[in-house]
Amino acid sequence: MGILDAAESLKRVLGNAGDGGDSGAGCPQETESVQEVFTPVEVPEPVGGSPGGRLRFPSFSLLRGLGEKWNSLAVTIGLGFLNFWNKKHLFFPPLLAVSLLALWYHRSSSSLLSFTLAVSLLLTTLLLAFIGLVVMDYVQRDLASTGKVVTQTLVGISLLLGFLFYLDLSIGGFLPAPPLLILLAIMWAVPLVPYVVVALFLPLLVGRLPRVRERWEALRGRYPFWGIYCAVLGGLMILYVPLKFFPMYLYTSLVFWGMFLGSSCLALAAIMAMFPRRDSCRVVGLFLVILAALSWMGTLGGALLGSLFCIAAGAHAYAWRPASGS
Repeated sequence: MGILDAAESLKRVLGNAGDGGDSGAGCPQETESVQEVFTPVEVPEPVGGSPGGRLRFPSFSLLRGLGEKWNSLAVTIGLGFLNFWNKKHLFFPPLLAVSLLALWYHRSSSSLLSFTLAVSLLLTTLLLAFIGLVVMDYVQRDLASTGKVVTQTLVGISLLLGFLFYLDLSIGGFLPAPPLLILLAIMWAVPLVPYVVVALFLPLLVGRLPRVRERWEALRGRYPFWGIYCAVLGGLMILYVPLKFFPMYLYTSLVFWGMFLGSSCLALAAIMAMFPRRDSCRVVGLFLVILAALSWMGTLGGALLGSLFCIAAGAHAYAWRPASGS
């Protein structure tokens, strides 16, 4: 029995050791809890910083959102003006009549107020006609580009109105006057402005006629029409200066320089008409821009208007592509 008692006591000792082992198995839990306690917490990075100490660039999501909002607003403006232009027979004739009446009033009793009124009404009429005949034509062809076309148009109109407002303030003595060359060019171009405006809008008005519209579209697809037409107008304006002031140019070589530049623009327009290919038009467009810059030496940029027409002609000729199947 002593052996049995010793065996029982050994089992009890081993059982207590097993219980101790079980209790010791809980030590890893305490270790894990200790590890969890001492796990380093992720500290948020300071604003404008990065782990490497470099500054982070701000997000452009705000600018992107503003661009999307402006694009939707531009589309709304474009479609609204398109609906407005579809009713042009209601507002355009009265506006044109009021503009002509303001011009007649200015000729009968000239004053600064009548001049400002006549110019403002005439400029408004021409801007509305330009937007309706040119810009709305692009919008109707591709409605997806409405926002881009409206944005470019508003930027161009803002620059034009800003320049005219600057001229008004400089005439009133509130701002310094522009350079003398630009003033002389504007002074020489003023008598020609009505004729140039009529010459510029005449193809647009004729091209809107129902019987001529299909031929007008086909012509613009086969030839860089606006490049040719603006190059002819720019060449004539450059020729105008030495011909108008020939006695002043007679004893200098500037008369031959002006004749050379003007005739070169006309020759480039003829090249585009005879060889309406994209490669040749790109080369001609570059030469037209160069001639527009050279025209300021001796002809004051063709009374300012000539250089502008040549730049527009060069840009159109460089970007022109023949229509498919032409």
